[in-house]
Amino acid sequence: MSPALARIAFSMAAAILGFSFKNALAVEKIHHDLYSQALATLKSGRDLPTEIMAVLSANLDSLHPAEVRTATQLGIDTGRRPEDILNGCGSSAVS
Repeated sequence: MSPALARIAFSMAAAILGFSFKNALAVEKIHHDLYSQALATLKSGRDLPTEIMAVLSANLDSLHPAEVRTATQLGIDTGRRPEDILNGCGSSAVS
């Protein structure tokens, strides 16, 4: 490989690695924030009881309309309560 081609290849690799590292840091920040939120919820005692989560999970496919099913799935996946999800999207349906 010629020196000029090697410099170009090295520059491209450095740019790609820099981009990947920047994205990895952003993802780690998201993970940290989600973990912090879950920990705060756990400490606040606002977790839904295991029995309720089991019933919701078992009957998820029967929930209608699709928006209710999606909101419930988001709650299960993120550990958030329905009012947290609705208030987070600007809805005043639950206060």
